[in-house]
Amino acid sequence: MFHPDHVAHSSAVAHLVATTPGVEEAYLPQCYAAGFVDPPAQILVIVLARGEEPARVMPLLGAAISLIFPPDGYLDMLLILDRDTLRAIRQTGTQIYVRPSSPSQPWWRRAFPVAMNRPNDAPERERLLAAQLHFA
Repeated sequence: MFHPDHVAHSSAVAHLVATTPGVEEAYLPQCYAAGFVDPPAQILVIVLARGEEPARVMPLLGAAISLIFPPDGYLDMLLILDRDTLRAIRQTGTQIYVRPSSPSQPWWRRAFPVAMNRPNDAPERERLLAAQLHFA
């Protein structure tokens, strides 16, 4: 069982999720659910990146977490799959990791070719746009 006073364990878990490909966010909230999480305990809550396969990421995390804790210790993990639960978890203030956002281009630069972003190339821009738009 994970105890919140083990700062070294918390830091190790934060480092683990930060170095595991496919993890978008991670939280360590204190949870209680009569009959399920009783007594209250911290649980590692994982949010995967879009398109990531839980069957690939979760076993990696589980194996690595077992190395952090002593043989009689453990840390339950919960994979977040729905927006309402994610919204509630985010409000707990227990985030230990969030993938840094990379500077991205505006959506229109990703959606259309570079030639369409040149201000002085209107005929080429119109030709490319007409070639890409299809109406039913």
